[in-house]
Amino acid sequence: MYKRNLFLILSLLAINVAHADTPWWEQYTICRINPSKCYATMGAGYDDAIWDITSNCWGKKYICVDALTSTYKSGHGNPTEPVTLAKTEIKSSDNIKSDFDTLLFNSNEECFGMRKTQNGGAKASVNGQFENVWCDGILDELHIPNEPLENGYIATDAQPTCEDLAEHGYVGEVSTENCYGRYYDESEYHIQCNGNNATLIILNGADGVAGQDGITTMSDAEARFAEMLTNARKQREKSGSH
Repeated sequence: MYKRNLFLILSLLAINVAHADTPWWEQYTICRINPSKCYATMGAGYDDAIWDITSNCWGKKYICVDALTSTYKSGHGNPTEPVTLAKTEIKSSDNIKSDFDTLLFNSNEECFGMRKTQNGGAKASVNGQFENVWCDGILDELHIPNEPLENGYIATDAQPTCEDLAEHGYVGEVSTENCYGRYYDESEYHIQCNGNNATLIILNGADGVAGQDGITTMSDAEARFAEMLTNARKQREKSGSH
């Protein structure tokens, strides 16, 4: 027992000598409490080394530039790269556009803040309204300012009218690519607009479909067009005309 106590005393003396120049509050600190974090998990799109003073925790989100308001950008040197914002800053409408959702992650830019969408991405929020996402090339052909999205392009200024589309052979209906705008060969179809509602009229001498019984939707009209076109071709083949 004597030897064990002597060894313990000598060990404590050695520790005190080794730390003679170190303040007592640092000598005996074995564990340090980790501050709580703002987000349960942080990876791509977060900076976990930044202290969020407004929420008293570590971690800020990277917010995509497109999601930032002009007010924020003009007051912060017009950033061209994603910026880190505190939780309270993200909640402010002065900083984040209402058309964008900061819960949505943009994997291409590794930041949060993508335009809100509906119908599988066929519609997107523009100035608080969900507008059509147009298929590739249509808005450029109409010379309408646009912004690229996953399924196509959104008109960022005035939306195209039925007349705008019809002039270039398009009808504004959803296509299989989850975007709007389908082209119709002007040698076979005529597009007639009633406000923003389009009616397709088949050419080559066939009757138009407007007002025909049983046709209430564009799908009904297309089915009737296909039937009429097939019948017309059969008649031409029988008569030997082309």
